[in-house]
Amino acid sequence: MSGAQGRTNGLIGFLPIAIGGPPANAIEDSAYFACPKMQLEVPGSSVSLVTLHLSQLEFCSVHPEEEALLQGNVAEKRRSEFALGRAAARLALIEQGFTDPPPVLKGTGREPAWPKGIVGSITHCGPWAVAAVANDRFVWALGIDLEDIDAVPHNEIGDIVCSEAERDWVFGGRDTRLRLAMLFSAKEAIYKALFPLCRKFFDFHDADLTWFPQRGCFLGKLCTDLSPEFPKGFSFEVDCRRRANFVFTRATIEAHNRTTADEQESSAI
Repeated sequence: MSGAQGRTNGLIGFLPIAIGGPPANAIEDSAYFACPKMQLEVPGSSVSLVTLHLSQLEFCSVHPEEEALLQGNVAEKRRSEFALGRAAARLALIEQGFTDPPPVLKGTGREPAWPKGIVGSITHCGPWAVAAVANDRFVWALGIDLEDIDAVPHNEIGDIVCSEAERDWVFGGRDTRLRLAMLFSAKEAIYKALFPLCRKFFDFHDADLTWFPQRGCFLGKLCTDLSPEFPKGFSFEVDCRRRANFVFTRATIEAHNRTTADEQESSAI
């Protein structure tokens, strides 16, 4: 484990890492430790997850190749979000064993392009950026999303996001705003997980979710064929956690599902 990171009670804590390594005074810099923190569980040891706050941006830097992706008249807010997200991704890759992680560029669908053998996802919301990565020997697909409950336009997107059954769940209780934020975030997470593999755009109604409060997750099924590996009826789980006024969701499909999908495709030939 790198000297710039450590574990406490199953949560991952990180010191700032610049392109050429940590700042010389990183460990002594109390300003870093005074920054706000958001604790998000990492289920198991295969996923590395890093959360950074905008106040930590001064401790972060990005690869020149990454910065070059923001060409033209890009708003300062977007530049800050991008830099913070890429810094979080770099730290997560270091946790996965990279001593000098390569730049995380963009794929054809504008998704993050991870190093070979790595799956991952980045999300931004308000002053926060979160990155999650895993080795594809253990995780086949990975997507995360963070949403501010009050910022989700629940009156405008209910029909766009929800199936009839999902609407019954969202509007069937007194916590409508929270439930819609959970559902919206979960569908964003599953899109981020599956698109890099199926390379097909799909919308909110192409996945149907059911909430299981005892397990703190949604059970989902695809309502359309995305690819031979992800056919209609393919099932998955999306973990959902609330932190303060934010909802964090994580869609993880373990690597053993890839073997099962390959076997099913072979038997169908």
